[in-house]
Amino acid sequence: MHAQGAGAPERPGKWGLAGEIARVPAEATLNMLYLGVFPTAVAFTTWGFALSRMPAGRLGATTYLVPVLVVVLSWALLEEVPPPMAFAGGALCLAGVALSRRRTPPPVPATPSPPPHSGPRVPQVPGPAPDRGSGA
Repeated sequence: MHAQGAGAPERPGKWGLAGEIARVPAEATLNMLYLGVFPTAVAFTTWGFALSRMPAGRLGATTYLVPVLVVVLSWALLEEVPPPMAFAGGALCLAGVALSRRRTPPPVPATPSPPPHSGPRVPQVPGPAPDRGSGA
């Protein structure tokens, strides 16, 4: 059992969501559908395509490019002049991508060490085995 405050609905149907959706302008509804379908579909399709061609760890580093692209596109398309700290943040993001994507030289193999042995090494000489036996 739960307490009901003033104005709290008794059941979900009383929230009036269906009535509210009917009053939303068609332009706003179409904008939401567009944003939910097209950019999402493009983003996931592009991500899947790229993921099929490189490891996830390396591809994940490219997500640091998103803030840089947002600043550049908002400047170019919306004429929003970025503040100086946006440039500093963009430079930091690009440096992080460059650092994570740089190739490191392959490791130099260590010189093999001789296998461990217990005692002096005795060379093996082919031939008949020495006679060690009859006590004479």
